[in-house]
Amino acid sequence: MTPPFFSNTKFFKLLFLSIILFGCVSCSHYIKHHLDFYKNDKKNLLKDLTFFPINSLRFRLSEIQKVKAIVIFMREKDCPISEKYGHRIADLERKYLKKGIQFIYNYVGQIKPKDSAKADLKKFGFTGPYFIDSRQKVIDALQAKTTGDVFILTPDRQIIYRGPVDDQFHLLKSAVKPKNNYVSDILDAVLSGKKVIPKSLPAPGCVISRPVTNTEVSWIDVAPIIQKKCANCHQLQGDAPIDLSSYKKIAGRHAMTKYVIENDLMPPWSAHSNTVSFKDDMSLIPYEKSILMKWIATGLKRKKGTKAFLTKKRVKGIKNPDYSIKLTKPKKINATGFMPYHTFIIQTNFTEDKWIKEIEFITKPKVVHHMLFDIFDHQFPIKHQKLEFCKKLKLFGTSACVRTGYGWGMGVEKHQAFSKSGIRIPIKSKIAVSIHYEPIGEQVVDNVTEIRFLFHKRTPENQIITLRLTDPLIKIPPEEPNYKSEMAYHVKMDLLFVGVSIHMHLRGKASTVFVEKTNNEKESIINIDPWNFNFQRHYWFEKPVKVVKDSYIKCINWFDNSSKNIINPDPKQTVVRGLKTTDEMSNCTPFFLLPSSKKLKDILKDIL
Repeated sequence: MTPPFFSNTKFFKLLFLSIILFGCVSCSHYIKHHLDFYKNDKKNLLKDLTFFPINSLRFRLSEIQKVKAIVIFMREKDCPISEKYGHRIADLERKYLKKGIQFIYNYVGQIKPKDSAKADLKKFGFTGPYFIDSRQKVIDALQAKTTGDVFILTPDRQIIYRGPVDDQFHLLKSAVKPKNNYVSDILDAVLSGKKVIPKSLPAPGCVISRPVTNTEVSWIDVAPIIQKKCANCHQLQGDAPIDLSSYKKIAGRHAMTKYVIENDLMPPWSAHSNTVSFKDDMSLIPYEKSILMKWIATGLKRKKGTKAFLTKKRVKGIKNPDYSIKLTKPKKINATGFMPYHTFIIQTNFTEDKWIKEIEFITKPKVVHHMLFDIFDHQFPIKHQKLEFCKKLKLFGTSACVRTGYGWGMGVEKHQAFSKSGIRIPIKSKIAVSIHYEPIGEQVVDNVTEIRFLFHKRTPENQIITLRLTDPLIKIPPEEPNYKSEMAYHVKMDLLFVGVSIHMHLRGKASTVFVEKTNNEKESIINIDPWNFNFQRHYWFEKPVKVVKDSYIKCINWFDNSSKNIINPDPKQTVVRGLKTTDEMSNCTPFFLLPSSKKLKDILKDIL
C-alpha cells in the first residue's frame, strides 16, 4: 500500500521542483562566493613573469620545476607589517622549502630600494629569490595593493590565494597565536593533495605607491615622452617601420601604441640591473607608462595650438668627419630570403695612431639590421690575428678574443661619443666592415651606408678594449625550452668594466652577466630578458664597475629551441654554432678601460 504522502502527485512535483530550485540557488551562491576572485580561467592564469633577484640568477615562473606551489610576498623594510611578519615568513620558508614550496620576495619600497632590500634580506635571512620590482611589472600583473599581500600559485601559474599570512596582522606587538593561519592552511592542503578553492582576502599593510598622474593628461604631458623614447627610430627616415613624428600619426595608432606598451614590447629595452645604471636607457619608468596609458584612455586630449613636439630635439651626429668609411660599391638587397653578410676591408694610411672620439653610423633605412667594424693592427697580419688575439679558456670551454672596434644594431643610437677615452686605430691599420641586411619585401639598393669618425686631438686618458667571449660548443637539442650556455673569464689584472654586449640568434631567450668576486660573492651586473634578435645593442654603464684581479666575469645565455618559440625556424633540429641566422651563436662581449699608454702586445699578455 502506497503511503498517502507519495500518493499525492501534485505535492511530489512541488517538492521535486523545490529541491531543484534550492540546489540551483545553493550552487549559484557557492560559485559566487568562492569563484568571484577570478571570473574565468584566463584571468586566474598569471602571465609568465620574469624575476631578476639580487641573490640568485634571473628566471621565469615557467622555469620553476618540480615544486608543489609558489608563494610571492610583498616586502618593504620600513613598513610595520613587513617588520612584524619578517621572522614569521622566514619560519614558514624553513618549514616548507624542503617540502617543495618555492618562496619569492618582491621588494616594493621606493626609498633607497637597493640598500633597503639588501638590509631586509640580511635581517630576516630569506633564502628564496629576492628581487626589486622597480618597474612594477610584477605588482601590475598580480594587482598587489599592500605590503601585506601574499600570493600562492600552482606550478602552472593559477592563483589560488591572495591575502594576509594570518589573522593577527592588527596586533603588531602581540604574541597571541593566530586563529587562522591562511598561508599555512593553503600550503598544507596543497601538500596533502586536497582540492583548493581560490580565495581572496583583504591584506592590511602599507599601501604600495603607484605613479600619480595629473587629473587631466593632454599632449603637452605626452609629447616629451614620445620624443625621448619613441620618435628617434619612429620617424620618416628612421629605422622603425611606423612614423610617430606628429600628434595625428600617434593618435591614429593609439590602439597599437596601447598594445605595445601594455605588453612591454616598446620601447625595445629588456636590460635590468640592481647594480648599474645605463646610458641611453630607453625603458619607460612607471610614471611615463602611466601618463601614456591615461592619455589614451581619456580620449587623446590635445590643447589647441600645441605643436607636434614642444621642444626641438638636438640631432646628434658628425657633420664634418675626420675620417669616414663608405661602401666600395652600391649593394643590392633582395626583396626576400636571407642575405649573406656583406664584408669588405679598408686600408688606412695613418702615419700616427688615431683615437676615435665619436662614431656615427649612416645606414640605409629599414634594411640594415646591424653592422660592425674591426681594427687590425699592421703588426699582426689578419690571417694570424685569430691565433695572436684569441685563447681557449679553461672554464666551460670558453673562447676569448681581444678585439678593437665597434658596432651598431637596430633600435640603438647611431651616434656614440667617448669623452675621456677612445678607440685606438694604430698606424697603417686595416679596418674590416661587416653589414647584415634584412630584406623588406622589395628590392633595395644601398648606396648611403657609411661610418663616420671624429678623432681626439690629444691622446685620451684611457682606451676601450673589447673582449669577446664565445661558447663554440653549443649544441641545443630539439624542443629544448631552456638550454643554458655558460662562459667565464678569469680576470688577470684590476679592470674597469664599462659596458657589455650580447649576441644570439633566433633561439636566444635571455642573458645574465655577473662578477664572481674573490670571496665567492656574486654581483649581478646586467640581465636581459626577453632577448630580442631585432635589437642588439651595447649597454654602457653610467659609472665603471671595478673588477679586481682573480675575480671572474661570468655570462650565461639561455636559448629556447621549442615549438613555443614563435620565431624558431625548426624546433625539431639540433642547433649548433654557425654564422647563418638559422644557426646559433652565444657571445658575450665586455668592454674594459685600460690606460692609453698600454701597447697592444702588453694588453694581449695582461688580458689573455
